[in-house]
Amino acid sequence: MTVQIILLFETKPRLALVPSTTRSQLAAEYLESCRRHNTLCIDSVLEQIRELPESSIGGVMRAPRLTLSECALLGPAPADALEAVLRKVQFKRIEIDHAVIDDEGAEALFDMIEYYESATIVCISGPRQFGIRGWQAASRMIKKSAELSELEVTDSALEASHSPVLARSLRPVTCRLRALCLQRVALCGEPLLCLVIALKSNNSIRELRLGDNGLSISDAGQLASLLEYNNRIQLLDLSNNQIQDAGVAQLADAMAEQAAQSPPSAAASPLSPHRCQGQSPPIQVSDCNNC
Repeated sequence: MTVQIILLFETKPRLALVPSTTRSQLAAEYLESCRRHNTLCIDSVLEQIRELPESSIGGVMRAPRLTLSECALLGPAPADALEAVLRKVQFKRIEIDHAVIDDEGAEALFDMIEYYESATIVCISGPRQFGIRGWQAASRMIKKSAELSELEVTDSALEASHSPVLARSLRPVTCRLRALCLQRVALCGEPLLCLVIALKSNNSIRELRLGDNGLSISDAGQLASLLEYNNRIQLLDLSNNQIQDAGVAQLADAMAEQAAQSPPSAAASPLSPHRCQGQSPPIQVSDCNNC
């Protein structure tokens, strides 16, 4: 008796197969999608649709960016309406800039970005109304997206309960991010420790930017322990923190230890006020008055 085994895999849609659409047609489709979802259109999105390169509609090339700035993404409807755009256009950057977005809006938007591979860089800046569910959706986006290479979160504190959710997405088996920027998010103490523990085994991230977080000498010690375990990080930006000379010394010692145990890699950045010579990633510490 012959046994047939059929395996079905979910495949993501290829935008290259989307029928040719003009900017005006795409704008009309977005307006119709807003009507169907009973939500107001975002005027700035309409303006950006009208300025899209024609070659970016249908997946031939990525458009430079989609900015969702100072708009309301409350509930799933506004984000669901955006599917009319995201299913036909991919972007290099999607920026959520001081938008009012709750858990349902974040879930709908992040799931859609992951499904359509809508961006290589996602930026979230300003106050955030979403909580655990929204961060869980962001974590899924990071783990499942094959093309997302950079996440930027800035200008609003990352709550202690949200940091572990984000950290879980940085596990080496699932994370493909090359750059992680967490600036002006009050990432110090226990939230930083969650991040450090996750990054010790991460092998994809090359740039880690933690500027303006109020990091202290003890936080510098945690980052020094990270460098002892992770030799893949090539740029560590600690601009405008409070790590002081003692913190810089801990980081320098960790880098020297790493250099002694590994072959030559990245040289120190010539732009760094503090330069640690050797075969280790550069530390960038700007504004030495705060060191």
